[in-house]
Amino acid sequence: MQPSSRLRCSSAITYHKNTMKRSFSLRPFLPLLKLSTALLLAASLTLVGQSACFGQRLMSSQTVQRLGLEQAWQRQLRVADGASSIVDQKLHVHTDRPIEYVELVEKTDEGEGEVFFRINVQQQGSNGKPIGEEEAKRLARREQRFMARTKIPTEITKRSVPRIYLYTLANNGTVECRDAETGAPVWLSQHGTPSLGYGGLGVDNEYLTFTNGANIIQIDVLNGEPMVTDRTKNTPLFGSMIAGDYVVYPTVRDGIAGEPLRDITEVGFSDIVQGLANHMPSKSPHSALIAWGTDAGYVYVMELSGKRNMQFRLDTDGVVSGQPVSAQGNRFFFASSVGQVYCLRATRSGDVVWNRPYGVPFFKPGYLFDDAAFFVSDYGQLFALEQNNGISRWESSVGGIDRVLGGLGQHLYVRKTDQSFAVIDSKTGELVLSDPGLRVGKMLVNTVTNRFYLVSNQGSVQCLRPAGSKLPTLVEFKDSADESKKKPEFTKPPVNNTDPFGLSTPAPAKPMANPTDPFGAPMDDPFGAPAGGDDKDPFGDADPFGN
Repeated sequence: MQPSSRLRCSSAITYHKNTMKRSFSLRPFLPLLKLSTALLLAASLTLVGQSACFGQRLMSSQTVQRLGLEQAWQRQLRVADGASSIVDQKLHVHTDRPIEYVELVEKTDEGEGEVFFRINVQQQGSNGKPIGEEEAKRLARREQRFMARTKIPTEITKRSVPRIYLYTLANNGTVECRDAETGAPVWLSQHGTPSLGYGGLGVDNEYLTFTNGANIIQIDVLNGEPMVTDRTKNTPLFGSMIAGDYVVYPTVRDGIAGEPLRDITEVGFSDIVQGLANHMPSKSPHSALIAWGTDAGYVYVMELSGKRNMQFRLDTDGVVSGQPVSAQGNRFFFASSVGQVYCLRATRSGDVVWNRPYGVPFFKPGYLFDDAAFFVSDYGQLFALEQNNGISRWESSVGGIDRVLGGLGQHLYVRKTDQSFAVIDSKTGELVLSDPGLRVGKMLVNTVTNRFYLVSNQGSVQCLRPAGSKLPTLVEFKDSADESKKKPEFTKPPVNNTDPFGLSTPAPAKPMANPTDPFGAPMDDPFGAPAGGDDKDPFGDADPFGN
């Protein structure tokens, strides 16, 4: 073929291709295609969102309002596999670093009224630095001038609120710190070797600790920076906790061990006890006393401030499998596998304030709320016991309960045996609400503030609070030792225990002089401590069988 022929052929092909391009150009259809793509993408995202919502739905706005609550925040945690990858979560009140507010409040004869204006003195200004107290007061005075038009008397006050953080440890070594009141992230860091596994968190105002294999990792609670990684002399069983001057952990060799927390020149300790620990020790809220149960049927109490010493051990009926729950006055509440429930005051001699037999096995920790101790039996029965004497608050137990999640006001939030969510009146035991669609993925029991936290299977956290409660209130359980002899107030008539046939309810008899008389005061437990408590160990040193 001649060059001219090839050129003409090439030109024809090029012209044909250009003609085809012009003939089948998609440019006129681009707007329609973009619209169709957007619609398909929106539909896909909606389906995915609905699927995710059904999988991780937390409390609905209707339920929140019905319970007299409001949602403070809802955030997704930095966990790779949702709630299943969470090793431990802890709420901690940092009393040493409170948040300072300047408020403009209504001035009334009774004191402070409605809050019209509130500003954090640490709030960042236009220069990126905290505005400080003087600037906060200036802004409050400006609002006060505006409020003067309403003729409402006001005054400027200061308020100090504890700083509360939520710490989460994931199974890949990620540690996350969030503001528990706003959900805002504070810091995020990663530590250790994931293949070694991680144990529970210990938190105080300075340090955060956890175990990684046979190592104890200690990080700065303010920024998550690593401080110390120590190789333990004993293998940790569950994790670590902070008590007094030590990082404490149960060991796999029937013992309890501790490493110095602040002074690295100090020597740690390792004590052998009778039996393997069934759970992490529980710490008293206002001291360095810890208590834990072992599979040999003992509950141990140890003092870890100043000179470390083992206070005493209590030989319990059955095995205490659930972690003791602590309250003011160095009191610990726990229940055993044979149905005995105890209130123990941690003194040097071991003061059993009361113990009550309930005849059903208990393997889970209790929950303290509304001056009562709530325990769930292995049969799914929820019992409410008055903290001061152990007497049942309700006429009968509530069945079908798996775990107590928390409490606010007069509402006790529980997870049922079918894993659904329910609300119970803490005074009467009556069912207030049942939500089969709400599934709680992880336990995050709050015993420090008037907030309620739900964690979904996907690792999303929802924080709920009483409506209008913008600032947190710390939970304080009063020590009712002086009121232990007062007769409890029942919301329902108690079942008559003196008549085996329950045919009548005679007037209560006066207590007889002999407390051991089986026909004496009905408040005494023939198998446990007398009502009102006794300074002696009910199990004593004497052997009733003469062995």
